[in-house]
Amino acid sequence: MRCASLLLAGFVLSTAFLQGCVSMMSGRTQALTVRATCGDQPLTGAHCKLMNSHGDWYVDTPGSVEIHKSTVELDIECSKPGLAPASGSLEASSNVTKSFLLGGAIGYAIDARNGVTAEYPSEVTVVFQPPCAAAK
Repeated sequence: MRCASLLLAGFVLSTAFLQGCVSMMSGRTQALTVRATCGDQPLTGAHCKLMNSHGDWYVDTPGSVEIHKSTVELDIECSKPGLAPASGSLEASSNVTKSFLLGGAIGYAIDARNGVTAEYPSEVTVVFQPPCAAAK
């Protein structure tokens, strides 16, 4: 009986220490590079707003910004004088297995609630529709 109690206590303590492991290892933020094109040509100086359930971020293209991870889509709206606005969204992919293996059920629940199990692609290209001559 005593051995079982010690094993249970060890399991509880190890789970407590491991919970949130993914958040400590990969963090709650990630870098995202935003590029823009008009037709098939690169476009510089477009002003973009990125939004998800954790906030709003701004970047001019081409550029990078540190965003908070979330399990919901990341919406992107870009504008540049002389062009019609462009928009899009990125789906978050989830790394459930890594979170569960490192943090157990408790760690996974904490990481999932914080959006840490999700990650967006590291780069996105926003496409403006021609005519592009007015934007140069």
